[in-house]
Amino acid sequence: MTGHCDRPRRGVVRMAAALLMLGLLAGCAAGQGGGPLADALSRIGAARAPAGPSLRAQITPEAVAALNQPVILIALPERGAEALARWVGANNGHATWASGDGVSIRIRRGILSATRGLGGDLLSADIADVEAALYAGGPTRVIRIHRYLDGTDQVTIRALVCDITRAGPDTAETAVGGFATTRFDESCSGPDRTFENRYWIGANGQLRKTRQWVGPDVGTIVIERLTGE
Repeated sequence: MTGHCDRPRRGVVRMAAALLMLGLLAGCAAGQGGGPLADALSRIGAARAPAGPSLRAQITPEAVAALNQPVILIALPERGAEALARWVGANNGHATWASGDGVSIRIRRGILSATRGLGGDLLSADIADVEAALYAGGPTRVIRIHRYLDGTDQVTIRALVCDITRAGPDTAETAVGGFATTRFDESCSGPDRTFENRYWIGANGQLRKTRQWVGPDVGTIVIERLTGE
């Protein structure tokens, strides 16, 4: 017979199992059951998210640890959508993370370089200068290049001038708690667009949280690292 002291652990196992069933680790498509978490995963690519419980509110450090695999939380504030994403591979230093419904992002040392499956995706971005400046500690002015597909499937290029500055010590608030970091701000401007990216870097040099511009059709993406030191 199971005693009362086993109940918290059983809850963690149940949540981890639910995530596994969603295809977070197995690669199955979301939307085939699994309750509110499945619904949250399935709506990241939607133009607008339906009302429902927040995925963030259902995440606990214990449940994430039970997955025993790297996961991140991605959110699109302008769409009110969020999803868990798992690491699926890397190429030339760019890591790809995918959600259960096939939306994926590509990042290099935490800096966004491409998205897929969102509609109005960032086809690619030249971020080498941003990466060098960010990890050198700023302040620095750099050039950022973004590429998108237009309505006729032609590649359009946007060049932006960006100033990277060190904002100082700041707490990165994530779904699994707050972390002491140093925050860097990147203010960018181009012919028809201005935006600001933010990066929260931990003492180990890893980006714990970022808020980055994707494009005019998507808006901003927030990425939170849920695993690792």
